[in-house]
Amino acid sequence: MTCDEMKNKEGEILVFINYLQAARFGHVAWGIRVAENEYFFGSTDHLWKHDWWDLPAWARYMNVPPEGDIDWWVEHGSKDAMLKMMRSGHHIRYHAYKCINVQSAQPEKAVEAAHRLRSAGWHLARHNCVHQTFLVMNEYSSEHNAPDPFANVLNLIPKRWFGLLPGDTVSL
Repeated sequence: MTCDEMKNKEGEILVFINYLQAARFGHVAWGIRVAENEYFFGSTDHLWKHDWWDLPAWARYMNVPPEGDIDWWVEHGSKDAMLKMMRSGHHIRYHAYKCINVQSAQPEKAVEAAHRLRSAGWHLARHNCVHQTFLVMNEYSSEHNAPDPFANVLNLIPKRWFGLLPGDTVSL
């Protein structure tokens, strides 16, 4: 079922991918439908802001403690506004997305989870963009059928994890 065919579904999750970020391992972000044609979306972009040869900066980049800057952002808007912003907004530009429809959704819980990410820090192996997207998805609905990044170390790779998600890839 495509996103446009979800007339009888309560919820909709979109997972976005930038294939080039993080040394071409990729970067993911999320969007959720919170009301009729109203979406809440965002990411922890965790941008690299140093010279590539700065080894101490790499060590700090791989583990940002709680309350640290992880380039967290969120927005509200229509589906068209969300897709436009994810394609060309003020943050990382995303290349594609997948849509996951669910029967039951709890948008309030997912919005709260997304806001908690702002101060939750970032860690390469324990709390990266895949973990964070998965956490928002889990609070929204348990019906998403996404692979658990906490269960398999290979699921930490954003491009791989995105490829395992149900649904068709749609280019932005």
